Amino acid sequence: MSGKQVFSLTHFKRFAHNLNFRPLTIVGGGLAGLATALLLREKDLPVELHEAGSYPRHRVCGEFISGAGLDFLSSALFKDDSPPWEGKAINSVRWHLDGLEISLSLPQPACTLSRHVLDLKLACLFRDRGGVLHENSRINASGPGVVRATGRRSASSVHGWRYFGLKVHAVLQHPLAELRVFHTMHGYVGINPVEGHWVNICGLFRTGQPVPDLATRWQEWLCDDGSPALRQFLAGAEFRDGSFTATAALPMTPLSEIRNQPLCLGDAMGMIPPFTGNGMSIAFESAMIAAPVLAAYSRHRLDWNETVTLIQSKLVAAFLYRIRRAYWIQQLLWTKTGRFFLFGTVKATPSMFSLMFRLTR
Repeated sequence: MSGKQVFSLTHFKRFAHNLNFRPLTIVGGGLAGLATALLLREKDLPVELHEAGSYPRHRVCGEFISGAGLDFLSSALFKDDSPPWEGKAINSVRWHLDGLEISLSLPQPACTLSRHVLDLKLACLFRDRGGVLHENSRINASGPGVVRATGRRSASSVHGWRYFGLKVHAVLQHPLAELRVFHTMHGYVGINPVEGHWVNICGLFRTGQPVPDLATRWQEWLCDDGSPALRQFLAGAEFRDGSFTATAALPMTPLSEIRNQPLCLGDAMGMIPPFTGNGMSIAFESAMIAAPVLAAYSRHRLDWNETVTLIQSKLVAAFLYRIRRAYWIQQLLWTKTGRFFLFGTVKATPSMFSLMFRLTR
């Protein structure tokens, strides 16, 4: 009886509290959605988050955090708590191209952590802060108070090319303390350590035709694809059960016009080319931009049209040119001439690497 009374009182207090605020609904429980929801709960605002899958789960992702997202993850989300990862600090990248290689120092330190761990941590923290999280929930809501953070938009082909990503975790026969990037026949593969003894092997590829049987042939792409250096580096790797995942229909185009559209954050807004290693950061940064404005809407200080217009203007100012610059760098990397031009330029003038890093952050 007393338990029922306590529950009823708690429920009533929450209901009375929420009457003072407009409710907010976030569709999509990836990094952008979780980060936005967490920041809103930090302000004690009523938030519900709907995730189509469940936690923990593996996602196709470079699992590499650099730039503003790294500071934001530490300070804005976790504050004085223990460090939010068991991942690895990364200070350098080794770039492989047709038997050649160069080692480059990152202009800023980066950190790696699997989405399997990070998304679960963020989801648990959201619930701990009183947020309402619905897993395995697909909704098609729109309108006032609804934010879409549903991941990248689909594009079956772009200028005749089909883009797809593959990812798996593995244990290597040798230690790895840096990011490795290998160019292959159809794309490139990045390899970096994550928590424990695992490494993340993630590749982006493009073809002119659909690729059948990826579920069974993925090792041909992620561990070889015409690159002897990659094949040798991954020789003897032991793959983590259940960690392979794939995604297709990737939209390898510059940031599309987001004004006069539903409010979208993270990859749903626009996906920066993965080669930059800045996608995770943009997810966090877009949350940091949107949360204060959404809070003003929830507190009846803005109407929904004002809220959407203001957030979209801020997102365009923050990301439009960054994503466009990254797109043109990525375009060069799809051609053999472009790859060798960039590789040779960076090898001759390492400061060019620092410049490209800064221009995409």
